Amino acid sequence: MVTTAPRPPKLNLGELVEGLLGDIGSEEFLEGMEFTELNLAEADATQATFLDCRMTNVNFGDADAGDS
Repeated sequence: MVTTAPRPPKLNLGELVEGLLGDIGSEEFLEGMEFTELNLAEADATQATFLDCRMTNVNFGDADAGDS
């Protein structure tokens, strides 16, 4: 029996709607959007849900900022 190493699935997100910084908010549900060249450190994305979204060159800010 021959086994191969597991491979991650290939995802095809299809046509995505352009996402803007103003679309992101606390507890927002965002689906099928593409976010490019954004600084999310400027947005309150607390408990926001991103389903079937693509993020390219997105800055999430300082991960330790909320631990003060």
